[in-house]
Amino acid sequence: MTGLESFANPTTIGPMYPFVGSEGFLTIVLVAAWLIWQIWQIGSESREMAEQSRKARENRK
Repeated sequence: MTGLESFANPTTIGPMYPFVGSEGFLTIVLVAAWLIWQIWQIGSESREMAEQSRKARENRK
């Protein structure tokens, strides 16, 4: 299945997963995407909360 007959000498085994060496770059991309989403989400929730507060004030009068 893997083409390996023995795990006795791990230095002879090559990478076992794709995109070896790109972990740092992918982490930076993921953190940037998460931060952008967080900023967008906070803005969206703030607008929704402001609208609900405005409606509540209008209904109180």
